[in-house]
Amino acid sequence: MSDGPVLDVCEVTKRYGALAAVDEVSLQVRPGEIYALLGLNGAGKTTLIRMVLGMIRPTLGSLRVLGRPTTDRTVWSQVGYLVEGPACYPELTVRENLEVVRRLRKVSESGAVGEVIEVMELGAYAEQRARTLSLGNTQQHGTTVLLSSHRLAEVARVADRIGVLHHGRLVQELDADGLDRANRLHSHLEVAARDDTRAAQALHTAGLACRQGPHGLAIRDPWAVAHPDEVATTLVRAGIPPMHIGLVQEDLEAYFLRLVAQIVAVGGLLVFGMVSIWLFGREFSDGTLKDLLALPTSRSAVVLAKLIVGAGWCLALAAYVTVLSLAAGYLLGLPGWSAATAARGLGTIGLVAVLTIALTTAYGLVASIGRGYLPAVGAMFATLFAAQVTAAVGYGEWFPWSVPSLLSGVAGEGQAAAGSLSLALVLIVGAAGALGTAVWWERADHDR
Repeated sequence: MSDGPVLDVCEVTKRYGALAAVDEVSLQVRPGEIYALLGLNGAGKTTLIRMVLGMIRPTLGSLRVLGRPTTDRTVWSQVGYLVEGPACYPELTVRENLEVVRRLRKVSESGAVGEVIEVMELGAYAEQRARTLSLGNTQQHGTTVLLSSHRLAEVARVADRIGVLHHGRLVQELDADGLDRANRLHSHLEVAARDDTRAAQALHTAGLACRQGPHGLAIRDPWAVAHPDEVATTLVRAGIPPMHIGLVQEDLEAYFLRLVAQIVAVGGLLVFGMVSIWLFGREFSDGTLKDLLALPTSRSAVVLAKLIVGAGWCLALAAYVTVLSLAAGYLLGLPGWSAATAARGLGTIGLVAVLTIALTTAYGLVASIGRGYLPAVGAMFATLFAAQVTAAVGYGEWFPWSVPSLLSGVAGEGQAAAGSLSLALVLIVGAAGALGTAVWWERADHDR
């Protein structure tokens, strides 16, 4: 058993009626490993842990603890679990709390407490009161194998691996120690000079793209992040010595929200696209086109009405996502919230929503020309795939469907920023899609 996983979760699903609280989750926890489950309230963490502990049965899939199924009661003599807060006396020290447990458990060896402190590496905290300990140190009173929390900063300090749960699905696994090496946490170099405009020109001349940030110039180029001394030398040689230069790294809270935002961003293009496809393709699929055109209303007015209704629905969805994002920040207890932060966040969400809506007018045109849903759905998935590829290879700023991802910051580190030309390309696509749809409805033969 020493070579196998302590916990093996294989394609586990738990349904309550039509609701999938946990949806096809697979994970393994190795011996001696601290595995953290992260997610917002309702993500499925508690349900999964209850299945691991044998408190509820999965609808589908299997769970094994120490190589045995969770229905085998003999396994629980070797498993400890702690629900919610640790059961300890806050005014007693770590040593005193362990002594209380020793006596309650009727452990006769008086040296057992010292052995536990040594094994769990609690020597530095042995004389501290329990109320002063962090979450991780408090839970080291027992052997933690699986940890569930939405307190991301605490989890990052104690976990060996992290699994992110969202709407019942395990959307990503990552090594806590390898976050920076894998470039999952975004970093940028922050530079302040007496004349930021001249400094930006000098950096551009040296081939380093930068943007004006709230505290100076932000440089996301991986080479610049790794060589801040070379960036400083470049500015000094240009006669613009920096007043401040520093490395700014994204914290785990921001990483988690960015990961959720990426899921929402891709889903947003799909959902907004399906709204446009349904509005313009349903008349052909349902055979109601002739009835619609028989109304005493111009065809252009019909197209305009559909576009307005579609935009309204999509903006309502964007507002819903915004509310969820604000709720996520509240539930996570994220620090640093301010009016400026809220304004930037809401502005970005609004701009991304408007640009995404503009891009989906092209799907309405394809649904009209194709006289149904399927051609437009194919075009939507093709542009979505192309957007991911072009953003990944560094040409996202030139492909309109990549621009919302660039603006929302989910396209990856070191990618070119979306500038005014990128925004113009999106607006051109949106205008061409709307105008093309109107022209097609006016001039096409609708008798066939």
